[in-house]
Amino acid sequence: PASLWDHDIVTSRTLLNTLNGTQMAINVRDLGPEQVMVHGRPIAARHFVLTGQLERELWYDDAGILVQAKFKGSDGSDIVYALR
Repeated sequence: PASLWDHDIVTSRTLLNTLNGTQMAINVRDLGPEQVMVHGRPIAARHFVLTGQLERELWYDDAGILVQAKFKGSDGSDIVYALR
């Protein structure tokens, strides 16, 4: 399933659309480590970019926990989920 919460998404090339059950082809790029703010302090996280039929930027900490996600809203604005 296309669950951002599961770190294994970055090893997949096909995801199951959780809204309509169709398959979505994706490509994943590992952009390497970056600093992101979690609980008010910077931590190291690995940055991934998903492209194709699902467009997302994802950051996971060393334990594989999603700490930040970014994507475009229907109006073109940036939507960011960040662990606080």
